Amino acid sequence: MCDFLSSCKLEAMNLKTNYMGFQLDHPVIPGASPLCYEIDLVQGLLDAGAPMIVLRSLFEEDIRINNFRNNGTNYKLPPHIASEPIIEPNDYLKRLTEIKQFAHVPIVASINGSTPGGWVKYATQAIDAGADAIELNIYRIASETDLTSEDIEAEDIQIISELSKRITVPLAVKISSNYSAISNYAEAIREAGAQSLVIFNRFLQPNIDIEHRTLTYCLQPSTPDELMLRLRWAAILSTHVPLPLAITGGIKTGEDVIKAVMSGATVCQVVTPLLEQGPTFLTQIVNQIQQWCESHEIDSLDEIRGCMNLKHASDPRAYERGNYLQMLKNAASQITYSGLPSKISSQPSQ
Repeated sequence: MCDFLSSCKLEAMNLKTNYMGFQLDHPVIPGASPLCYEIDLVQGLLDAGAPMIVLRSLFEEDIRINNFRNNGTNYKLPPHIASEPIIEPNDYLKRLTEIKQFAHVPIVASINGSTPGGWVKYATQAIDAGADAIELNIYRIASETDLTSEDIEAEDIQIISELSKRITVPLAVKISSNYSAISNYAEAIREAGAQSLVIFNRFLQPNIDIEHRTLTYCLQPSTPDELMLRLRWAAILSTHVPLPLAITGGIKTGEDVIKAVMSGATVCQVVTPLLEQGPTFLTQIVNQIQQWCESHEIDSLDEIRGCMNLKHASDPRAYERGNYLQMLKNAASQITYSGLPSKISSQPSQ
């Protein structure tokens, strides 16, 4: 009898969420990665209950290489762009169509770009191939000395605006945290036509081989520490900018998803745990959310969404400068320094 009642509670629990106009059964989405490209792996994610699939990214550079091949002298590749694409654009479109034929959930085509250009036409081709939405991943390293922050943001908004005018499906924009005024930038993204905001993409850094004096490239998995920055900005942005928010980076457990929802997020994109544990781990995360909601008598995620954001938190200062001061204050009472006078040991390092 107890098992039956527990099962009824789980069935009655409402984990549904609305993201980019799509009604999803729960907020745990497989984010863009190699998992979301191979047919058998996508099927595994669907079997595990994925309510949406964000395909692995098609890169602007891949499209430019393809254009160079097709048009010869009309396109010139910068020296830093490799001669071979990660994914052939035409193969990407074919794979999208194949996945759409058996996947009965929204399919999001991810395009990773950094500059305005003709490559945005591939978004419309992705839609023709079956994409239900587009996720634009803006990934830029501003190494030029003659570019100002205003220049960079203006180019980003130009890309978003141009893309939003060309497509007929919802547009999500994935950004980094390397902007000096994220709230203002997010509002500009909304005004340019985006239907949702994804925070944050991860800047993948090269390492240095000191013996051979070469750069090495190794993808590092995300860590739980990365989630803190995203929770903080979800709490701020959900208060000021009327866009559905997706958090990606650092999500490992159902508890992390609960934190994200409390901060104001609509969905969470999960990658590293699924790469490490396999597609079935998605089911475990959803079960953890259900169990937490049941134990706290929460019938719907809407009951807790945004309850800890900047507007509703008991101490909003924790999301602003007050966070820095409180952290130092707490550290002063916890850190001890061996061999130093007590007066010195009470002063935390800044």
